Amino acid sequence: MKQEYLRELIEDIPVITLKQFERLAGRPFKPEDVMDVLKQLEDDGVFIKGFLLEDIFEICWGRKEMLENASELPFMRDFVLPPSDPLAPYFSALLRERFGFGSAYLVFHNEDAIAAFKANTRNNIIDVTDFVTDPKLEKEAVRVIKEFAWEHNMPLRGKVLDRIRGR
Repeated sequence: MKQEYLRELIEDIPVITLKQFERLAGRPFKPEDVMDVLKQLEDDGVFIKGFLLEDIFEICWGRKEMLENASELPFMRDFVLPPSDPLAPYFSALLRERFGFGSAYLVFHNEDAIAAFKANTRNNIIDVTDFVTDPKLEKEAVRVIKEFAWEHNMPLRGKVLDRIRGR
């Protein structure tokens, strides 16, 4: 009964985030109930999950048929997902499998995770201590990390970066 109500609640919504759906459902519903419905809709092929909205760095669920019929979806800009971001847990398996880190900054280029790095951010400095990427994508990854540092008005340092720059 609960799940039917929740499914009906979002049947006309093209794209929604978990937080939006939780607010829409209200207090009687636990976050697990809301997440279960999204997972079911995804498993049924009704929804797809991903970064579907420009400038919203949250995972969204969108109606597959509506998105397939969209004339052209622009690519999302490149970005770095810090380990403190609420979305980071969604990427823990990918981070561990692809890059061997339990917790790290994740670098996205063309909507794909291409690198991960560990860094200390004391004294408003990003000090990169470890970095993993495909050598072919190294230049792009470093460019995205530099943009991230610039956006946060923090200088970028680290012996790892010095080695990369020296190549």
